[in-house]
This record gives sequence, structure tokens and C-alpha cells, in this order.
Amino acid sequence: MAINSVANRTQDQLHIHVDCLTPQAKASLATAVSTLTEQWRALWRGVWARIFWGEDLRGADPFGPSLDRLPLGASGFAGLNFGAAGVELNGRTGFVLLASQSMSFERLLDPGCRLLERGSREP
Repeated sequence: MAINSVANRTQDQLHIHVDCLTPQAKASLATAVSTLTEQWRALWRGVWARIFWGEDLRGADPFGPSLDRLPLGASGFAGLNFGAAGVELNGRTGFVLLASQSMSFERLLDPGCRLLERGSREP
């Protein structure tokens, strides 16, 4: 899932992108997940990440108080792009939450993925 900041939107409205991850993004996050905690930390240049363990995002509060710990500078929250990706580690399921002022997480998504299409055809 990717949510673009005002500066990265092609339309003047909030929209959420939901799709599969690219194979490269999936591999990178799979490698990084074992190093993440529930506190924000630099993952890649200009990208912060934290882990949330759970079956869904209801308890994650990705836009809540934990954002106060990000070094955002003068532009603050308005320039943030967000992302979330489902992950598994040692039988646990959860989500990597991502935030960046410079990267649109839409780049991590694969709109050509057929996973959801296949699932909708099965009885």
C-alpha cells in the first residue's frame, strides 16, 4: 500500500495505491524485517521504517504519536509519503510501515501482479 504526499500526487486528492510488491521490494523488505523494531529507524537513504506485528493494521496507528520521533525538519508531516507491506518472519505475520519525504512508495508496487486476479477466480 502506498499513500503519496501532496507533492507526489498527480491529482489534487488523497488516494491509496494497493497492489503487490515488486520482486525487488519484496526481497529487500524480507532481508530488512529481522532488523526492524516497533521504533522508527532509517532503513534506506531518506526512508524510515518500523515493524508492526499483527494480522491487520488496526492497532498500528501509523499516523499516530510514533511519527513525532521522525527527523522531519521544517516541512513536517505534510510532505510525508507512507507505505505498508505485509511480511512474515519465523511464523509471525505483520507489516513494515514506511515513511519518507523523498520517496514515493508507489515505486515498490507491481501493478501488473496477477495475484489478486487469480484469487478472485477461485471458488
